[in-house]
Amino acid sequence: MPFEKHEQWLQKYHPKKVSDVVGNTRVIRSLKEWLNNIQKYKEDPSLFDEPPVPIVFLYGPGGVGKTSLAQVILKQFNYELYEMNSGEVRSKKRMQDILDKVLNN
Repeated sequence: MPFEKHEQWLQKYHPKKVSDVVGNTRVIRSLKEWLNNIQKYKEDPSLFDEPPVPIVFLYGPGGVGKTSLAQVILKQFNYELYEMNSGEVRSKKRMQDILDKVLNN
């Protein structure tokens, strides 16, 4: 029973929008700038010498909010999240197969 209450607490206080995320302001600013550039490129590619890279890797120790930040910022910009955890993808070939599928979609 205590575990269920803990999960409810996590869901209740999970960030719903980017402004709910505490800390990591430099990372948040960089991600917003990156996403804005991707949207600007889609609207007018002539503004850019080369297209912005359409993929980002978030890394760091467990529990710092990588997944939460990705979920809320991509939702804000109307993007879909594709998540790969290094614990689940252990080979370069497997990661390449997944990335090929995502990028060709």
